[in-house]
Amino acid sequence: MTFESNAGLGLNPAFMSKVSRTSKPVRLLASVLLVAALSGCGGADQPSDTGAEAAASATTEQASALTGFAPAASNPVTITTTGPGHVISAASGIDCDPSGASCVAKFDAFAQLTLTAAPAAGAKFLGWSGQCASAGTSPTCTTNNAEARSVAAAFGASTAAPIINHSLSVSVGAGGAVWSYPSGLACGGASTRCSAIYASGSRVLLSAGTLPGYTFAGWSGAACSGTLPTCAVVLTTDKSATARFTPAVVQKTVQLNWSASASTVVSGYKVYHGTQPGSYADVTPMATVASTFTTSVKGTHYFAVSAVNASGQESAKSPEVSVVIP
Repeated sequence: MTFESNAGLGLNPAFMSKVSRTSKPVRLLASVLLVAALSGCGGADQPSDTGAEAAASATTEQASALTGFAPAASNPVTITTTGPGHVISAASGIDCDPSGASCVAKFDAFAQLTLTAAPAAGAKFLGWSGQCASAGTSPTCTTNNAEARSVAAAFGASTAAPIINHSLSVSVGAGGAVWSYPSGLACGGASTRCSAIYASGSRVLLSAGTLPGYTFAGWSGAACSGTLPTCAVVLTTDKSATARFTPAVVQKTVQLNWSASASTVVSGYKVYHGTQPGSYADVTPMATVASTFTTSVKGTHYFAVSAVNASGQESAKSPEVSVVIP
């Protein structure tokens, strides 16, 4: 390989002339290197004009492709909404409502664009049309912004049934309290939550509890009845109940003992009882010298004892004794 000049590399002058007319300097270098490589591999010292023209042409086309490259453009997205709601984009630019504000924006071509439909209070999203039609009634739509897009979103009034509430109230007499499940009511004693609001159709269980010395007497009112301490209420309207309590019946026992009569004809005794001195409403025959008396009546109780024989003859009553039942 012979170097005739700095740029010649032993090339045919006619070839150099053609290359210089069809190529820029940087592309000439590529062509020269290609020819030099062919020469070094045992080819002809002076390649044909046809091969040189092909190399120069290819290099020129490649350069044209490179110089024609441009960055990606942006495409507009147009949103239309009907009804009470708006559409927003994940990337800032779109926040569109029926007023028409912020309903058109440009985004990079081929960018993934996510739109979200947000109904107003008391409304619902009915669905997409246009470029997002395939999303149906899903509140979000993702589309490729390869070209100008048009999207429509429709909103309408919600068809959900309105929520209806009802009140449940209780009145509690002295001696007890009432609680509810689910919670809400705690009425009686120191608790004063005697009314609560529940959704229509709710099932509420009321439970009555007694204070010491009282018993549950029963329910009254539209919500509950009977004497069981629990009551289930289904609320289809406003309802109320009253829980009644009475003092507990406490039985007290009085043990009576007296001395046996010395008479051999005595066959038994009679025990007299009353709540007034000297006045006895109850008489109980006894064969022994002991008797047990049980009562729930508070106050003073009076007792006396007499002896009887087999014929039914009765002695005078013993001195009266009294017992106070607290």
